[in-house]
Amino acid sequence: FNGLRLSQDKKILLAGCGSFSPYPTAVANPRAKITALDLSRANLQRAKLHTWLHGYFNVNFIEGDLVGSENFLEKNSFNFIDCYGVLHHIPEVSVALKSMHDLLAEGGFARIMVYSTCARRPANSIKKAIQMLNISDVKTVRKLCQRAKNGSRFKDYIDSSTEFNFDSGLADMFLHPYAKTYQIEELLSLIHI
Repeated sequence: FNGLRLSQDKKILLAGCGSFSPYPTAVANPRAKITALDLSRANLQRAKLHTWLHGYFNVNFIEGDLVGSENFLEKNSFNFIDCYGVLHHIPEVSVALKSMHDLLAEGGFARIMVYSTCARRPANSIKKAIQMLNISDVKTVRKLCQRAKNGSRFKDYIDSSTEFNFDSGLADMFLHPYAKTYQIEELLSLIHI
């Protein structure tokens, strides 16, 4: 965070928290008020179980969309927003960024992660081939992966990525209806730097 430290009693928003990030965030920030926001009820339930099982109760779990979240979360109230691996799945990314901006307290900061165009080039090539083959389910994608020939670029990519170990990873990588990649200039233009 460029040398910035978040004081322990501040408010944190995990924008698209998934099933795991609330736990390590609560461990690292035991006095912070943490809001874990996600579209998936299943993710939230798993995250809540994991967090509570380890004795951390400073997380408020909310099922909802980042887009428009300023309508149900307190504006200008979060000192830190963590939006890791979410924005590239949102068609209206500028609207999501505006929502995040509206939620940030003065002097607050956000961490975002989006897919890189260069880093995702192999995945996007495979995704395009899967679409051309009209494959739309994880089971068929997994069978295709199992048939990949040793030494092929496809097999090399499969072996180098942990996403292939999970059905959710395969679905995200190859079947998600919207997954955009960004070059740095494009991303910076969206956040007006």
